[in-house]
Amino acid sequence: MDMGAYTPFLHGIGQREGVNDIFEKTCGARLTHNYVTIGGVANDLHAGAEADIAAFCDECEREMVRFNRLITGNSIFKNRLGGVAVVDREAAIAYGLVGPNLRASGVDFDLRRDEPYGYYNRFTFAVPVGAAFAGANGVVGDCYDRFVVRCLEIVESIRIVRQALKLIPPAAAKADDAVGGWQVDAGKILRKPPRGEMYHRVENPRGETGYYLISDGGKKPYRIKIRTGSFTAMSIFEDLAPGLMISDLVAVIGTFDIVVPEVDR
Repeated sequence: MDMGAYTPFLHGIGQREGVNDIFEKTCGARLTHNYVTIGGVANDLHAGAEADIAAFCDECEREMVRFNRLITGNSIFKNRLGGVAVVDREAAIAYGLVGPNLRASGVDFDLRRDEPYGYYNRFTFAVPVGAAFAGANGVVGDCYDRFVVRCLEIVESIRIVRQALKLIPPAAAKADDAVGGWQVDAGKILRKPPRGEMYHRVENPRGETGYYLISDGGKKPYRIKIRTGSFTAMSIFEDLAPGLMISDLVAVIGTFDIVVPEVDR
């Protein structure tokens, strides 16, 4: 839509509405879910959730085929993004890019596979990386690469969700006993964390999100800082922008997937 093609956006937002419908059935909210809690989730899945999710996966997979015919393989779109704002492997690493922005430059790294947490070590999925896609000027790490990697990740996400559906345990939304050494009851921590600091990172749609936490032994964090994919992407703009057309800058911002409220948290 940023590049002037409004119709593909409507196809995408239709799929997002399908996801939001499932969220709403599960927890009553479509955007601000407040569903994941310490020791589990707020409540069990709604009746028929597995069937709803499976049906959505089938629909979204079919829609991605149509979407790719409509836009991803469109020669005008490919030529508009191909060769624009190229970030090579070395620059991506030097600037600390993460997630799709890092992988689009040819760096094969994904925390879910390389440092698995949760159930990710039980899932089989591919990690899409940038390539010299035919008809897109043959450059790795350009705007088109960043777009295509995200499209490929949607397909892999569907694959992961289907595997996750087979591993959903019987209803037990919240832990009622010790979780990772913490005593939890109804989603509340019953004892104060010790003094100290920790850093933990997870893979999110915009890449690695890191949580740095300092505890002074009280009930609330003394300091907490969240490092996001949007924050790391902002660091490279000053070097990418010189010499680009204003219309190219729109493409750069779009393919780096910057969300302003996420830049600094």
